[in-house]
Amino acid sequence: MPMVGTAYLRASPEPSLSSRSVRWSRRATNLLVEAMKTFNENRRAEAGKVVEIFVEDGSPVEYDQPLLVVE
Repeated sequence: MPMVGTAYLRASPEPSLSSRSVRWSRRATNLLVEAMKTFNENRRAEAGKVVEIFVEDGSPVEYDQPLLVVE
């Protein structure tokens, strides 16, 4: 399957956007996916807590690949 982009758990060298057990509010940015030099924000529709993260910062991602679990 072809690589679609690169997942970033942080927008800068500062703390990551997603960490286990982190709660965030509605419309908060979970992570960024860079594809073709465009950064796309992955946002939550509702408030929640990160339960599991399936990608590492800077790792390649593909279509339909699970990135994280939020409850």
